[in-house]
Amino acid sequence: MRILLTSFLLIVSHVFCQDIIRQQIETSDGLSSDIVYQVFQDEDKFLWFSTELGVSKYNGFEFINYGFSDGLPDNSIYEIKETSNKVKWFLSGSGDLSYLKANSQKIHSEDSLSFDSFISELIELKNNRIVVSSFGGGVKIKDHNRYYHFTKENGLLSDFVSFIWERNNNVYLLSSKGISRINEDYSIEVVFKFNEDIHFARSCVINSNQDVLFSSKKHIYYFGANDKITQLKNSENIIQKTVNKINLIENRIAISTNIGSFFIELSNDSIRIQESIINDVATTSVLKDHENNLWVTTIGKGAYHLQYNIYKPVGVRQKSYCFNRHKDRLYIGYENFAYGVKSQSNLSYYKIPKNNYSVQNIKSIYNSDDTTWFLIDGGIVIQFEKQNRIQYYRPPSRTFYLYGKDILFGSSFGYTSLKTSFFLDSLQLDNKSSIKTFKNNAKLKLTTNSIASYDNNVLIGTEKGLPHSFKSKNQTY
Repeated sequence: MRILLTSFLLIVSHVFCQDIIRQQIETSDGLSSDIVYQVFQDEDKFLWFSTELGVSKYNGFEFINYGFSDGLPDNSIYEIKETSNKVKWFLSGSGDLSYLKANSQKIHSEDSLSFDSFISELIELKNNRIVVSSFGGGVKIKDHNRYYHFTKENGLLSDFVSFIWERNNNVYLLSSKGISRINEDYSIEVVFKFNEDIHFARSCVINSNQDVLFSSKKHIYYFGANDKITQLKNSENIIQKTVNKINLIENRIAISTNIGSFFIELSNDSIRIQESIINDVATTSVLKDHENNLWVTTIGKGAYHLQYNIYKPVGVRQKSYCFNRHKDRLYIGYENFAYGVKSQSNLSYYKIPKNNYSVQNIKSIYNSDDTTWFLIDGGIVIQFEKQNRIQYYRPPSRTFYLYGKDILFGSSFGYTSLKTSFFLDSLQLDNKSSIKTFKNNAKLKLTTNSIASYDNNVLIGTEKGLPHSFKSKNQTY
C-alpha cells in the first residue's frame, strides 16, 4: 500500500489524458507535392503518399519519389492499392492504371484495365480477380487471363461509378444513379435506384458485414443488411463541410472535409461528430499506422503526423526518461525529481523532495518489497513506504538493477553486485570509504551503460556491445 505524506511527496496531478505531438511534412521534407490525396501503408509498413505530382514512398526517415521518369502514366495519382504478392496499383486522374511489383523499381502500365476517365476504385476479390471502376467508363474485371468491361450499354445503371466492394462473392457498384450488382456468373442486377443523381459519392466499407457508408449532395446514407438504404439524420451538417474521404480506422469512422478531419459515431439512424482529429485544414484522408499514430493528408499543406503520448500528465510539460512495470502498475520517470504511476486508466503524478541536489532526472525506477528505488543523475533515492522516509545515496552509478536481494550498479569502471542490505547499511551519502569499496569491487572494467534481465539472466550492456556478458543466479561470465 502506498502511503503519501506531504513532507516527502507532493501530489501534483492525478488526471490521465492524451497529449498529441503534431508534425507537418511538406515538400521541403522530401514529399513530392503539398497537395496530397491519400496516405496508404503497405504490408511491409512503408507509407505511400498519392500526390498531385507523383507518388512518395516514406520509410520513416526519407522519401523515394516516383513520377513520369519512373513510368507513371500520370502525375496526378489519387489512390494507391495493394493486392496479392505486394503489388502496388496507382489510380490516376487520367484513367491510366499502372502498377509496381514487389522488390522492383520499374512501374508498368496495365492498359487492359485503364479507362479514358478518372479511376475511382480498385479491389481484389477472394479468388484473385481484379476489379477496377471509373467515373465515366464503367467497370472492368480481370479474371486471370480474361477481361470483362461493363457499362450502361450492357446493364449498369450508369457509367459514372464512384465505389465498388465485394459482398457474398458478388461485386456491388455505387454509381450516380444507384447501386448495381455483378454476380459471380457476370450477370447484372439493379439493387437500388436513386430519386436523383448523387454525382460522385465518398464511400467506405465500415464493418465485416461489408456494410457501406456513402455521401451524396445533401445527405449521408447507410447501405446495410438486406440491401437496405437508410438516410442518416443530422448528416446535413457534415455534408455542408464538403466530404472528401471516408476512412475506416480500426473500428472507428473518420471523415475528411474541407475544414478538417474528425471521427463520427453512428447510432441507430443518426450520425454525429464524436471527436476532432485536425481543424481548419482541407483534408483528404486519414490513416492509423502500425505504431498507432495518425496520418492526415491535406490539400496544400502536405501531411500531418499525429503522435499520441498517452502517459503525459495534464498541465505538466516534462520529458520522460524511463518506464518500469511492477505488478499492475506502470512507473514512469520524468525530469526534475518527478515520476508517475499509472494504474488502469488513471495516472498519478508525484515529486521527490530535492534534498541538497539541483534539478535531477529520474533515469531508472525499481520496486522491491516495500521500497521504491530511483536512479537520478546525482545518485540513488530510496523511498521506504512502511517507514514513511526517504534516503539519498551517491554511488558512482550510470545505471542500476534490482536482482532479487542483490543490486547491480553500472558505472564507468564496470559493474558491481552488492546485497541490498549491505548497500543500505554502508553506502551513506558522502561516505568516502564505502565509495572506494564500491569501485574496487567492480567487474569487467568496462563502461557499463545498461543492465536488464532476460530469460532469468541479467544482461550487462557495455561500451564493447550488448550482451558483453551476463550474470546468472550461480555465476558471472
